[in-house]
Amino acid sequence: MHETRRLAEAILTLSKRSWIETSRETAELTESEFLALDYLADTGTSTVGEVQKHIKVLPAQMSRLVRRLQEVDLVSSEINRQDRRKIDVTITQAGRASHARYRDAKLAPILAALERLTKTERSQFMMLVEKMSGR
Repeated sequence: MHETRRLAEAILTLSKRSWIETSRETAELTESEFLALDYLADTGTSTVGEVQKHIKVLPAQMSRLVRRLQEVDLVSSEINRQDRRKIDVTITQAGRASHARYRDAKLAPILAALERLTKTERSQFMMLVEKMSGR
């Protein structure tokens, strides 16, 4: 158990380092905003409720999040054509660009850490990460 805890602490440290190193580059988005854009980057358009369920925020938080993303033209919204009680949210080109910048900034320190590993170590690490993530 001690070894498992040590490994978990090392992963947390790497995660915190990544967060600290990229906080300036990613200041334009909150983590929840990025997660919403990340979901919409895959789906293109989804209902507000679908995005909310995916990123696991409260309805009031989701309303504020969508409003904020609309204000800066990262998403657009319209009433759902099949169910007028629902709102569809679509990622804009500016939203795709912002999402890509955030993602690249977050990946940079992780890529730098992985580059310190040998090809064999990266391959072994990949197998372990896939096993941990249930793939």
